[in-house]
Amino acid sequence: MKNGKDFNLTEESWIRVMTPECQMKEVSLGDALVHAHEYTELAGELPTQDVSILRLLLAILHTVFSREGPDGESVVIDEEKAEEIWGTLWESGRFPEDKIRAYFSRWYDRFWLFHPERPFFQVPGLEPNSDPKEVAKLNGEVSESANKIRLFSPRTGVTKQSLSYAEASRWLVHINSYDDASLKRPSPKIGWLGKLGIVVARGNSLFETLMLNLILLDHNEEPWGENIPTWEAPLRREKDLALCSLPIPDNPAQLYTMQFRRMCLVPMNGTVRQYKATSGDWFDETAVRGGFRESMTAWRLTGDKAGAWHVPKKFSQEVQVWREFSSMVSIHDGKYGEPGTVRWYRWLVMNELLPKDRLVSFDTIGIEYDKSMSSSITSIFRDTLSFHSSLLTSAGTVWRELIQREVKRCDQFASAVGKMAGNLEKAAGHVERDGKGSVVPWYNMAAAQKAQETYFYRIDLPFRAWLQALDPDQKEIDREKLRKKWIDTAKRTAQRLGEELAEQAGDAALVGRYIQEGKEKEQHYSTPEAIRWFRFKLSKICKEGYYGTT
Repeated sequence: MKNGKDFNLTEESWIRVMTPECQMKEVSLGDALVHAHEYTELAGELPTQDVSILRLLLAILHTVFSREGPDGESVVIDEEKAEEIWGTLWESGRFPEDKIRAYFSRWYDRFWLFHPERPFFQVPGLEPNSDPKEVAKLNGEVSESANKIRLFSPRTGVTKQSLSYAEASRWLVHINSYDDASLKRPSPKIGWLGKLGIVVARGNSLFETLMLNLILLDHNEEPWGENIPTWEAPLRREKDLALCSLPIPDNPAQLYTMQFRRMCLVPMNGTVRQYKATSGDWFDETAVRGGFRESMTAWRLTGDKAGAWHVPKKFSQEVQVWREFSSMVSIHDGKYGEPGTVRWYRWLVMNELLPKDRLVSFDTIGIEYDKSMSSSITSIFRDTLSFHSSLLTSAGTVWRELIQREVKRCDQFASAVGKMAGNLEKAAGHVERDGKGSVVPWYNMAAAQKAQETYFYRIDLPFRAWLQALDPDQKEIDREKLRKKWIDTAKRTAQRLGEELAEQAGDAALVGRYIQEGKEKEQHYSTPEAIRWFRFKLSKICKEGYYGTT
């Protein structure tokens, strides 16, 4: 470590990428951008790590190309200029090496992982209100604190207690975005990305993925504010580092690199074994309302007596992304605001920068924390939604509404399957009772939930295949054939599952029994009665215009 400087991120290999030969390799920050067209995707340890590093790369691209165009000219990015810059870069198939290298050369001293004054994404000499933490907590693969040991850790022994500089760099970027709320003082909030339902457009290479998420105009198709990433901002002294709520930035570079944690890595013999951390900047709820400046999230409508507004919508691990179609793609119902990444892709198609027959894929990345204190990460998940780009255009409006109706129909099939499962449980005498011994009304919730999950699991791949087959250029008669074929598939899947549930119900359920629920009259439940109700319900759900409740 010379003069307190070590491991420059623009030159050292630390970002994981995947090659077309499906080989993982580590590259520098500079090479990740200059050679992005040679890699298929980011290949970090976790999907959340990939998103964090993707945003770092995008912050650099936003900064470089908002100041001068591909030919070196100074620019003010309006709609016409955005079309020109984006189109030129896309046609070239790679990022201009001279522009990327020149930017890193100018700001070279701001990318040292260890630096006496400006360590990357850190605060030098940080003195938090607690002792240094072990890196097992920093490492997202382990995410282990001193009082919460992970039973089945991917690392053991010495490997769990230290990180290479490359590993520490990746997890430094990750924890800034996704840290839990376990810090004791000052009162922390989870990392900004942990509050979002991340939606990222995915291309056929890392270059394409970066380009598809390089959103040069805001949600009103107006210019962003001046892009100033955190390493270009003036140095904030200790007195300026108090926990504070800030307005959401008006430019992607600042937002993508905000310091939601104050961090300081502690080097030791070429490795990192400890780090210091305390809370950082955060957004007050009112700073996010309706702003839509965060482009990588879905939005949902909420409100109170004072009015309504949109807030970030998170995804659930239990719900396939196609079931969230209405929150992913606008269908003009006002309940959701589509992600900026989807809006931008539509803009690219409408301006003929991308072909309408291109198959578009959006990755959704979610994270869940423990429900009590959000003091630990419990799960991380990713899903993908793919369909024809033309569905995003005005020509695809009817199709988008059709898709949403069929998603609702699937919900009704699942609900019917769930209620049948509950009815069979009652017929067999497996009922839920409250503290007074009375049968809990309606049906056995555990059995119903399991049956519904099984149904959605079975139709998952068929629905995705149907969605990819839809194309607004098809004739109406072809669309109707596809729709009816899908409804038949969804119904037959429900029928088969219902038959399996009936077979598994046992002999006792064939005869059945009378059950009184609450103050209601006694009702008889048996397998034949459950089957008769189920068949009637499936037929009703298949009728045109039926999307009601069970």
